[in-house]
Amino acid sequence: MTLDKASNTDTVIKLSAPAGSATAGTDYSGDVPSVTIPKGLLSATVTIDPTADSTVEADETVILSLATGAGYTVGKADTATGTISNDDVPVASIAVSADVAEDGATNLVYTVTLDKASNTDTVI
Repeated sequence: MTLDKASNTDTVIKLSAPAGSATAGTDYSGDVPSVTIPKGLLSATVTIDPTADSTVEADETVILSLATGAGYTVGKADTATGTISNDDVPVASIAVSADVAEDGATNLVYTVTLDKASNTDTVI
């Protein structure tokens, strides 16, 4: 949250209830109703802490919006959207052991590797 000029008193900025596809308490913690910008400063931060899980799901969003309050006016940039990217799907890669001669004495051997174990069978 950013002010356009520093105040000589602390400024409490009200936030609307978070919106978006992520669920507070399940997908993240950090549901805050307001943020205080200390006197003399222009900005303060709000922290949303994603909750680790092993559920394969779509990316989810957390939308914070400024609400009207005393001591400030809400500007045009009144909403910000953050994305919690799903990292529960393994990433596959492939490598070949070595090149071979065409006489067929040795076969090409390819290895497919996942960057992490999957909780279900993975068909590539």
